[in-house]
Amino acid sequence: MISYARLGELRGQELKIILPGHDIEKMKQFAPGEVVKLEIKRQKDKRTLKQNRYIWLIISMIDEKINGYCSDEMNIYCQIIEQAKIKTDYIQTLEVAKPRLEDIYRVVKEVEKRGNSVLYRCYLGTSQFTKEEMARFIEVLIDRAYQEDIDVLQYEKLLRGD
Repeated sequence: MISYARLGELRGQELKIILPGHDIEKMKQFAPGEVVKLEIKRQKDKRTLKQNRYIWLIISMIDEKINGYCSDEMNIYCQIIEQAKIKTDYIQTLEVAKPRLEDIYRVVKEVEKRGNSVLYRCYLGTSQFTKEEMARFIEVLIDRAYQEDIDVLQYEKLLRGD
């Protein structure tokens, strides 16, 4: 559930954790005193928040160039993931489970209905990519922008981590 957190001071049995706002909203579903399971791991070096802003800026620019306005960013995001050959998960489950999948994945697309279940293609967010996947994603994104005749030279250095 938690995408990232910053650890604060540890005092005996009490640990201060700083969460982003969207995760705090998710935490409100639990009752005070309710036992919850947390998994604590070191955050891998992925992408910066600035890189993330530029990624979505470029996706918006591509969307606007193709559609005349921003209307299809998530589809473009998924296309770039597919072109970069980044793994996606196919999950077959009951339709009522889709909201739970949407808590875990950035994008959940219905592939087909299969009797009383549905096959979904699930795409992770860039914060979950490995360094190699992120590098491929950025290269495909930059290439796609240039294919659409969009100048992204000013963003390339930061996106590539140079």
